[in-house]
Amino acid sequence: AIKRGKDARKQADVEKQEKLKAITKMQAVYRGKVTRKEVKEMREQQEEAATKIQAIKRGKDARKQADLEKQEKLKAITKMQAVYRGKVTRKEVKEMREQQEEAATKIQAIKRGKDARKQADLEKQEKLKA
Repeated sequence: AIKRGKDARKQADVEKQEKLKAITKMQAVYRGKVTRKEVKEMREQQEEAATKIQAIKRGKDARKQADLEKQEKLKAITKMQAVYRGKVTRKEVKEMREQQEEAATKIQAIKRGKDARKQADLEKQEKLKA
């Protein structure tokens, strides 16, 4: 009877150990599952964060590129305006010079005519005196 009790206790201890191993295994499996789920969620969050950072960077780069293109267009427009204004100014200067030359020619013609008439009057008076 003592041996049966001892064997029964030994059997109970073995069963208790097996139950503890089984419980420990179940806990390990459960903890592993929970940990894998947490790791998966963390990776998804990291990927979302990385995607967001990339989107922000691409947006910033696109705005920077758009600004550069806008500046280049403004430079081109400014250059075209300068070329056009220069052309218009040169045309105006040319027209003013032509007007000045015409006026100078007219003044010279009037002066020469006056001088010629004066000379003719002097010659006429000298002939009359002679």
